[in-house]
Amino acid sequence: MSWRYGGALESAPMPAKNPQGPRGGRTTVTASGLVRTTVHLTEKEHDFLREKSYRERRSVSEILREVLHEQFPELDGEDE
Repeated sequence: MSWRYGGALESAPMPAKNPQGPRGGRTTVTASGLVRTTVHLTEKEHDFLREKSYRERRSVSEILREVLHEQFPELDGEDE
């Protein structure tokens, strides 16, 4: 999967026919193949992300994906 920071997703995997989470329940997958997840943040972290998202005119998801790829370089170049 390849990502372009500050821009649109270049390519995304096809969604699974019947996606299941780690506990066997259904997983929400978008039409573009992205998986929905829940992240628990402190109020301060939440406010920071929302403000940064607003200032930079980017989605919170895009900011989190960028940070994940910066912190975990092994994610880059993976194709699923």
